[in-house]
Amino acid sequence: MAKRFNVSVPSVNRWCRLYEETGSVEQKKDWRNGHSHAIKDLKKFKKFAEKNRCLTQKEMAEKWENISDNSVSKITIGTYLKKIEFTKKNDHCYIKNVMKKNKQNTKKNITKKCRRLSLFR
Repeated sequence: MAKRFNVSVPSVNRWCRLYEETGSVEQKKDWRNGHSHAIKDLKKFKKFAEKNRCLTQKEMAEKWENISDNSVSKITIGTYLKKIEFTKKNDHCYIKNVMKKNKQNTKKNITKKCRRLSLFR
């Protein structure tokens, strides 16, 4: 029988045992293929990313955990942002976040720096 179906003898033995136990040789229904994904709904994630484009990846991860009830890391957020081809290039929100984190870049300091630069030109 193994030669007829071009399979190994242990495979035929497994099929016979499965038929005796269950009465059929159908595939298992709970069988999972591939890696489990942290973010399953890419359309929902894309809307989330567009809506929260001013957040950092860490902040996005925290907010995504509240929305979807599954925790993800900032690295996972970055991976899925690449998957949906989302970029922050030329985005004023990115600059806004950098300035928010740098306490030295207050409005007063920026105007002083601008004045200083214009004097030397």
